[in-house]
Amino acid sequence: MNKQRVKHIRRTFGPLLALSALVFSTLSIADINLPSIGEPVDLVISPAEEKKLGQAFMAQARKELDIVDDVETNYFIASLGNRLLNASNNGSETFHFFTINDSRINAFAVPGGYVGINTGTILSAQNESQLAGVVAHEIAHVTQRHIAHRIKEANKQNLPLTAAILIAVLGGLQDSTAMQAALSAGIAASAQNSINFTRKNEYEADRIGINLLAQAGYSPRGMAEFFSILQTQNNRFGRESIEFLRTHPLEQNRIAEAQNRAARLSSGNHVINTVDFQLIQARLQWLLSSERERAFHLQNINETDRATLSDHYRAALTAVHSGRRKEAQLFIQALKTTYPENLLIRLLEADGVARLENLQQGEVLFEALLKTYPEFSPAIWRYAEVLIDEKNPAKAYQYLASYTRSFDQVPAPFFQLQAKSAGLANNRTASLESLADYHIKLAQIEDAISQLKYALKTTQQGSADYERITAKLAILKNGQLPSKP
Repeated sequence: MNKQRVKHIRRTFGPLLALSALVFSTLSIADINLPSIGEPVDLVISPAEEKKLGQAFMAQARKELDIVDDVETNYFIASLGNRLLNASNNGSETFHFFTINDSRINAFAVPGGYVGINTGTILSAQNESQLAGVVAHEIAHVTQRHIAHRIKEANKQNLPLTAAILIAVLGGLQDSTAMQAALSAGIAASAQNSINFTRKNEYEADRIGINLLAQAGYSPRGMAEFFSILQTQNNRFGRESIEFLRTHPLEQNRIAEAQNRAARLSSGNHVINTVDFQLIQARLQWLLSSERERAFHLQNINETDRATLSDHYRAALTAVHSGRRKEAQLFIQALKTTYPENLLIRLLEADGVARLENLQQGEVLFEALLKTYPEFSPAIWRYAEVLIDEKNPAKAYQYLASYTRSFDQVPAPFFQLQAKSAGLANNRTASLESLADYHIKLAQIEDAISQLKYALKTTQQGSADYERITAKLAILKNGQLPSKP
């Protein structure tokens, strides 16, 4: 996670012309089929078109944003998001949750169910319910189709302003100079109307999000509590320091309404915090620290008896990754003594044992974990990494292929690692097909077709591989995506 790259991203991502070009190259005015005033919002932009817009946005975001690729963090954020979704009436809708390496407090929703959360937001939350409040709010923006409604509102005023409204909607990824450029281009009045419309959306997203928190078993006070954190920081450092407030206007009435709604829903039996949340916060702190800071922390924890759960977890991570076997054993044992069944702690133990002590014993721990929790994707990933490092890529491919075949919501990077393991095992067909599946997960049809054509050349005509790859190619050439890679 290069700090210079993050600075570059903040300066360059989201300028007016770049984003409007992205929007209209992917979703043309003709595609949108703009209606006359009063027609349903589906005639402005359909759910299918919203999905297409989201895919195009994410294609650009993957190039420009410093997206966190840590499997444990991504698993936690996706689990939190899916818990909220499963408690709603939109549990069948596919969402994609991802984390951005950015110290600023911000989160945003993109059409098609893409929800991004900055690391600064995760680290600023004081408990899991507060973080869940932020995610629930962004889910509500998507499920209520606020972007489509804002485009419709813009079209009542002036057709060319659609791009400007989209820029305002996705303003969490732009710097303030881009918005100033938009305003100076003659759309100041429209931008003001857009902001007013946003306030209506914010209240609705608050209401739905707070209900989601309660339905999912979280404290409905979490959202209002996070608002209070924002308000405190706003008063201390000034509004410009908090990115979230630029795109989510926060007023005292809004905070009071959120508090009142939460009070009516509170029963006293809600989850406020979890061990996993504390561990993921500690993990992000560790990931974002330098080798020198990690070494200092490891030395310091050995000299104090006031170490917290987070301290022990960060120290254990440092010990495992720096090859300090005895210290790794010490800190992992301390964690296991208090939380013997926690999956993140058990995973760190398996990884540490496999890398620092005995590969076979580590494999036993990995396989025991996966036998009980086959959908715990971080264990699949870490086990595959260990097997690849230990020169057993064929077994790594076996585990990865079993996982990607068995489950639907598989993150795209797993297909990349699967392709790597197959290639190292000299299974060229599987490597090429896995790489095609990676592109399919990202809706990159042309790239997927290219890889499958190469894969077809490595197979025997009439074989099961040949028939499967041919069928995938036919679907992709129709401009569609297979229901499952």
